[in-house]
Amino acid sequence: MFTPFTIEQMDKQLAFTVRTRSPQKDLGNVIGKTYNEIMTYMSSINEAPTGLPFIGYFNMDMDDLDIEIGMISTKTLPNKDPMHMSEISEGKFVVTVHTGPYETLVQTYNEMMKWIGEQGLDASGIGYELYLNAPGQVADEELETKILMGLKG
Repeated sequence: MFTPFTIEQMDKQLAFTVRTRSPQKDLGNVIGKTYNEIMTYMSSINEAPTGLPFIGYFNMDMDDLDIEIGMISTKTLPNKDPMHMSEISEGKFVVTVHTGPYETLVQTYNEMMKWIGEQGLDASGIGYELYLNAPGQVADEELETKILMGLKG
């Protein structure tokens, strides 16, 4: 289930991230490990997350995803390889909120891409998932993921 698609102009946002590559089949493990590294580091410098966790997708090659995993941040944090300050770029995005298990996100993406084509728009190939809640906080059927798909032009 997802909310109606909208087009929104997004401002750039600071983020503390790790850029990596992973096949889709290993994504769950890579995400968990990376968030654990980020949270451990932030704790070691007495910082707490100030924004939502997210993943940026810079391609859609399911065998070799180019991804950025991190947290939106309201302030600059010191880099520690492989963690670094980055940003979610500004621009126009198609936006929706998906409700349900992560395994069903693909259905929302398929509908989003269909809708983008029907509107005569072109996707930029860069997308983001912002996690509004997390497993363990709510049942899988209640997980909320805000999806942003960049648009060209």
